[in-house]
Amino acid sequence: MGDIDRAILVAWERVKPVLLKDPEELARRLARRRKPLLLRPARAWCLAIRANDSRIDPFWAVMVPEDAAYPGRGDLYREHAVTIDARFVRKLCGAVELWAWENRGTKAAAKLGTTLPAMARSRKQGKFKCEYIKGYEGARCAVPFIWREGLSDPGSGNSFTPPDRIWGGSWARLAEGVDEKMEQEVKRVPVFRTGEGEKGRQGEGESAAGAAAYEGCGARRFCGWKWICPGCGKKVKTIFYPRKVPTVAEFLGDEGKMVRGEADGLPGAMECFACHGCHRIRYWSGLMHSSWNHLVAYYSGGLLYGSEVERPEWAKAVRKRKYVKHSLEMKRGMEAARMLARGMKYEEVAREMGIGLSAVQGHVRRVYKKYGIHRKRDLAKMLG
Repeated sequence: MGDIDRAILVAWERVKPVLLKDPEELARRLARRRKPLLLRPARAWCLAIRANDSRIDPFWAVMVPEDAAYPGRGDLYREHAVTIDARFVRKLCGAVELWAWENRGTKAAAKLGTTLPAMARSRKQGKFKCEYIKGYEGARCAVPFIWREGLSDPGSGNSFTPPDRIWGGSWARLAEGVDEKMEQEVKRVPVFRTGEGEKGRQGEGESAAGAAAYEGCGARRFCGWKWICPGCGKKVKTIFYPRKVPTVAEFLGDEGKMVRGEADGLPGAMECFACHGCHRIRYWSGLMHSSWNHLVAYYSGGLLYGSEVERPEWAKAVRKRKYVKHSLEMKRGMEAARMLARGMKYEEVAREMGIGLSAVQGHVRRVYKKYGIHRKRDLAKMLG
């Protein structure tokens, strides 16, 4: 049990008698379950499968046609259907542990279902630790050993970083509770790009002559895969499967004492794989002013407020990346400010710059904030 769970349990034992004695207050808190906050699943409690996961092969999943993902000589990658079942989900979505002195570069990439170049980019970003050993097992060059302190999430993009530690370790066990009868077919299409780097058409097979031209001149280059979302039909890189995590009331068996009908029950998400837009997944950030209240609401099913739970000292708002000012944004802002100083209207500036009205207002707002001015007259004097 972590600090967050302990703090929520202490707060629940204090608040539960009050709710049992006050039906009106209990009804107000149960009504939070019908608000958008709890109607959207949290990203930390969703299974995710990347279309470019190299562990997607005919050995672990049924693929029709089977040779579409692994073409032979004279063929090209083409659209195919992948059947996702419980065994396949546990293989792809389970937490991965990379130990020091055990995982060479190729082995670590195979565990995460990625490539060595992607691992190299993550290492440069500081996501993994790496050490080179010269002459390992008779190798002529230095062999890289890659590891990370803690678990890695193979479905969280190229960085493979797990959810924020404030969510606890429940995310690592989500795949274990998938129903054994779960089975869903999702289509996967290839992504091609032209030699100039422009996007080409996706999901189309080619003839033998086209394959020879592709292999000979490199006019179209295979760049990976995308899923076709079963819900909206869009091509996406990752599909998600929301999982239900027991709240504090369910864990202690108090849910039956609080709920009076079906309307007061916890909302359930679609139990299928789809894109983040179809599931309306909520991405949590500790930098939001209401982040702690949102977290407590998810853990308690809306029965507790963030102010009632003591926040641990380590649970502070910390940026994952260092804040960097974008010089291009300020350059565009100064360009818009000069046009306004010459007497142009916001609509005219938007047409001149080829951007939307709200974008112009945002650029000018940043200029005002930087120089401490509030009116066009002050802006004209500054640039005059």
